[in-house]
Parts: sequence; C-alpha cells; structure tokens
Amino acid sequence: MNASPVALSSHRKVVTARFVSILLGCAALALASYNAVAPQANGTLGLNVGYRAGSLVATVVPGGPAARAGIRNGDRIAFAGTPLSARLAWSRENILSRDGVSYRLSILGARGTRTVAVRAEPAIDTASDARYIDLALALLYILFGAVVFVKAPRSILSQILIALMMTLALVNGLADYQFTARTTPSAFFIGTMLQQVCNAALTALIFTSIASLPAGLEHFRKGLAGAAIPLGILSVAGPESTTALGSFLPVLLSPLATAATTLLSVAADCFGAAAAFTVASSTPKEQRVRTRWFVSTLALCWFLGFALYDVNAAFLHIHSLAIAMYYVISFGTVGPLYATLRHKLVDIDLVVSRSAIFAFVSSLLVIAFLVAEWLAQRVADVLVGDSRWHGLTVQVLALAAVIGIGLSGSGIRVSVERRVNDLMFRDRARRLRLLQDFAHDADLIESRETLLTLAYQSLRESLETSDVALYVSDGSGYVCLHTSAGAAPERLDKSDRLVLHLLRRPEPFVSEHATLRGWLVVPLMVRTAVTGFFACGPKPDRTAYLADELQVLETLSHHVAMSYALLRSNTLEATPRQAL
Repeated sequence: MNASPVALSSHRKVVTARFVSILLGCAALALASYNAVAPQANGTLGLNVGYRAGSLVATVVPGGPAARAGIRNGDRIAFAGTPLSARLAWSRENILSRDGVSYRLSILGARGTRTVAVRAEPAIDTASDARYIDLALALLYILFGAVVFVKAPRSILSQILIALMMTLALVNGLADYQFTARTTPSAFFIGTMLQQVCNAALTALIFTSIASLPAGLEHFRKGLAGAAIPLGILSVAGPESTTALGSFLPVLLSPLATAATTLLSVAADCFGAAAAFTVASSTPKEQRVRTRWFVSTLALCWFLGFALYDVNAAFLHIHSLAIAMYYVISFGTVGPLYATLRHKLVDIDLVVSRSAIFAFVSSLLVIAFLVAEWLAQRVADVLVGDSRWHGLTVQVLALAAVIGIGLSGSGIRVSVERRVNDLMFRDRARRLRLLQDFAHDADLIESRETLLTLAYQSLRESLETSDVALYVSDGSGYVCLHTSAGAAPERLDKSDRLVLHLLRRPEPFVSEHATLRGWLVVPLMVRTAVTGFFACGPKPDRTAYLADELQVLETLSHHVAMSYALLRSNTLEATPRQAL
C-alpha cells in the first residue's frame, strides 16, 4: 500500500529537520573549535558610543587611539563619508574593530566636519577562558542532542529538542567569533547578525516546544505555534539588534527607536513567560511534574531574563546587572534538559548508556596505567638507582600496578554507573534497589502464599505504575491472585492470545493483544515451564520500561519462580481475586 501524501510530506519534514540539525551541530563544533585555538584579533578604538547615544560619542578613553586622533566627548560620527567597515567597528560598543586596522571616521564637532584616521590597538584578551568554556558547552549541547537523536523516538518534541540543542551549540560558537574574526565585516555579519538570527530561532523553537506540550487549550497552542517565528523575531528586536542595524539605517540609532524596539522585545518576552505558565497550568495532573521544570526555567530565566537584559541595555546601563542576566539566561535551557533526563519529557530508552560509562572508565584506566608506569620509574630510581636491577624493578612494579588496576576496573565501572544513576534518577534507583534486594531475600520465605503476596506488594511499591497483577498457573490456565487494576481478568485460559504468546516466547514483552494491551508481561520460569507471570501496567507518562527496570524485573521473576517451586508448604489452591 502506498503512503499517503500527508504521511510522505511529514516524513520529508522530519528528515529535513534532522539533516539541518546535523549541519548545525557540525558548524557549531567547527566554529567553537576555531575560536578556542585562534588568537584574539579584535582591537580597540578607545571610544564608546553606547546603545541610546545614537552616533554620539559617549566616552573617549584618555590616551587611547581616538583621543590621540582628536576625538572628544560629545562629537558625533557622521555616516556621510564614513566607510562601512568603520561604521561597523563602533556599531556595537566598539568590540568589532580589528587590531592594527586604521578606520576613517567623519566627525561632526564644535570645530566643524573633519575626517580622522583611528588605528585600532590590541584589546585586553578577556575572552580567552570564555572561549574554552563555550567550546565545552557546545560539546555538551551536541552530545545531548546526539543522545536524543539516537535514543528518542521521532516525535515533535524530540525534533524540537534536537534542533534547540544544536542551535544553542552554534550560538556558543558565534558568541566568541567577534574576538577572533580577521575582518570587521565578518565579525559583524557572523559574530553579531548571525548570532541574532540564531537567538530568534532559539526563541521560536522555545515557543514551538511550549505549544507542543501535552496540555489543554488546543486553539491557544495552535495559535502559539503559528506565531512562533514572528514572536522570535520580536524578542530579539531589542537594543543590540537596533544598534547593529543602525550601521545601515541611521534612523534606528535615535533614542526613540531604541526605546520602541526595546519595549516590543520586552512585550514579546513577557508574553512568552505568560504563555508558558498558561500551558503549564492546563497540563493534566499526572503529567504536570514533567512540565514544571521545563516551563519554570524557560519563563523565569529565558523570557524574563532577556526582558530585564534588554531594559538594562537600553535604559539602566548597569554592568553588573548585564553580567548577572547573561548567566540567568544561560540557565533557561536547563529546564528542557532536566525535564528530559529526570522526568522523561522526551522518552529516551537509556539516557546514560553503559557503553558511554565503559568508555569513560576505560579512559580513566588508561590514564591510571600511564601514571602507574611513571610512578614505577620514580620508585625504581629511589630503590635501586642506576643499577642493573633498575629495568626489572620497573617492570615488576608496573606489572603489579597494572594487575591491581585491571582487577579493580569492573568495580570502578559498577560504582560509576551506580553514582550516575543515583545522581540523575535518585528515587527511581532507590526503588529498584529495594526491589532487587527483595528478589535476593525471596529464598528465605517459607510460605508460597507469603512469597507471592510480598512479591506483589514489592512491585506495587517499586514501579512507577499503579497497575500491577500477579498470575499463577492452575494447570488449565492462569488465575489472578493479586491485582490493583480492574482491567486485569480474573482468569486466562491457555487459548488466550497473550498466554499463547507467553508460552511460545517465554521472555518479557509488551502485550499487543486485547488482553492487557500495553502491559509489560514478565514470565515466572522454572526450567522450561511458565508457572505464572507478573503483569505491569503502562506508566502514567506513557514512557517505556528501561533496560535496568527490565533487568530487575527478570531477576525478581527468576528468584520468585525458583522459591515458589522449591517450597514444601501446602499446595497453593486457587484463591478468589483480591483487589489490593
């Protein structure tokens, strides 16, 4: 059967979005790497125009290039006769000028109009550490986007999250390009204008992600998704964009234009915060925990942080407040990351891969081997000096260290894996450990009835679902001994499709049949016989059971089945169904 045109169109959009995301990630990695290793190329003209001063010179650094060229406070830089590169050099608070480059400026002052040449001097390299930090952040964003790309199912929210992470990585690369660009136009168009485009895209993606949350108010969310791009553009139409575009449109440099665009930007940000809270308040109660962190950090950090940042840039001019708001805005994207990792906003079957932990531990072991060999050399120098036994001593000490490190490698891996799980999923890891502890204690129980009752209660207390059922074989079928769900039948005959599937393939599976559809079925096996099974209902957030959960459930089923078969107490009789 041929796919429908709508399905094909949707598939093409998904493929295109993922391809664009890959390109963004590659560009971000290349640009951030270049910024980290390239020498600083920006210089200083020794003057400051500011956001609301238009082309009026607000500050001239005493003894600087501008002061030596005769420029004074209160002079005005004219557009007529001023080359584009010179206008760009002072358009954003004098951070785009290139070291060693001379700029011709047309100055309107008390002495009339004159043209002066100002040669940029080396600026203080204040961004060297920041460039390495931005490279590390870009790598983290790309890594998280890659995990979602590989592990998460193809949903609207996962596609948005991938694009969001890759765009954030690119913004971190663009933020420092103005310090390393070789020419003023490239610093302006790539480090300034392209960064504003990415900021607008980020805000549009955030609006779209809010509209994609599983909440009510469908008409409102559709309207929000449709207006995401205009709102994203308005949100960056603040003093920075206005001043940057003033190099081409001088009318935008007037204080009135700066105030108007700032108010538009602040209004768009405030609307974004209100929209986030509106959608969150209408989210169903069982899914509210998944959206709480997502919405709160975006509303309080991203939208309100940008609003206060723009107000400060246009009217207040408090340097410490600008720095504080920069870091507050940076925390705005923590919400989607935390909600995805901690509350499974996007269903990722294995957030922290064991292979990734193994690779990390292997890297540590390699470093430990190198350190051990170096220490063996130093110890041998102290013990035997330059004697003929030096080489043999080094080899013996190094071999002992290698054996010790190798024997401890497995324990280190288990310890790291447990600590990572405890850090990211503390409550969940604690519940799974309790369930696993009960599995090992099942051998000590001396009654079949007590064994099955305690196993059922442990499942109820340790799983995220509230729907659990326990079935045991009575010869002709399976009878339900304990259940907390009305959807669980009291008895299943061997002709039931679910039972046939279980007998044919006795391993954990998610039922796709009418009986317990969507439930996870874990068999109780004794040798090759299926003596019963656990049935675990779908999770409230509709996410899949993860690999470590399946492993614990299989361990529990194995111990319960073996203990049930070996107990010599009275034969368990079929009891009526109990609703616990």
